[in-house]
Amino acid sequence: MKTLVLVRHAPAVPPRKDTDDFRRPLSPAGEKEAERMAALIKPEAPAPDLIISSPADRALETAHIFARAWGKDVRKILLVEMVYKGRPLDQLQTMIRSLDDRCRKAVVVGHNPSLSDLAGLLLRRNGLEIPKAGVLTLRFEAETWQECGPQNAFLVSLLISRSTIGSGKWAKPLRRELTARMWRSLRDVLASVDPEHADLCREALKPDLKKAAARFLKQSDRIRLTDKDWLDRFKPEPAEEAASAAPPRTKTTATEKKARPTSTAGTAGRRPGKSPKPAPDRTPTHAQDRQ
Repeated sequence: MKTLVLVRHAPAVPPRKDTDDFRRPLSPAGEKEAERMAALIKPEAPAPDLIISSPADRALETAHIFARAWGKDVRKILLVEMVYKGRPLDQLQTMIRSLDDRCRKAVVVGHNPSLSDLAGLLLRRNGLEIPKAGVLTLRFEAETWQECGPQNAFLVSLLISRSTIGSGKWAKPLRRELTARMWRSLRDVLASVDPEHADLCREALKPDLKKAAARFLKQSDRIRLTDKDWLDRFKPEPAEEAASAAPPRTKTTATEKKARPTSTAGTAGRRPGKSPKPAPDRTPTHAQDRQ
């Protein structure tokens, strides 16, 4: 049995023209988010045998925070540049399959889209996204890393942070799926009492279920998704797509109002920011992770 934990770096400072992307550190809020997630996962998961990190500052800082929470020596973090570049994806798979079999649990701290693409490939779930500071744990029914692949991988959990729960991009899918699951559970209870009329309560209860789901998410400090059904239904909705879907608002003239009919309807242990500036070929191919 092999365990692979994929950790996306916590939120970093915004990109600037005078700052190399490689050197972008975590923001103050990102540091707190990483510390919170590391504290949450520590009692639930044993320390890994190996921590691999992208050498970029924001990823390495995140790796240091998780390593300290697990009581691991940060000097033993293995820096692998391909985790920063993220392409081609098969190189990441090769890296995983070439791990020493004495290692039972490995952690990879990196970037999107490559980290999420790797998880989606192993779980056979296209479009899967690990949010910032998110922790996705996979388990393989295999004795060697060489045998690990989509054929024997299964999801243990996807742990989502507090900031992700409250963001507009993720809040709506979470609330929608949680409301649907609450209704299915409640319907089973109602059906056990009166099968013929169980569905009649749905519309009456729907507003209350939505409020309950929203309140739960507001008070929760993390969300744990533990089955693949969540991954199929729970996909963030990009704000730009939602905006483009909405029809443009136009002003109506007085004449139009009168005419309108009435409607009725690297190097292990490096400290972030302390190593020499990287070569130009370290420019990432994952533009969406620059924010």
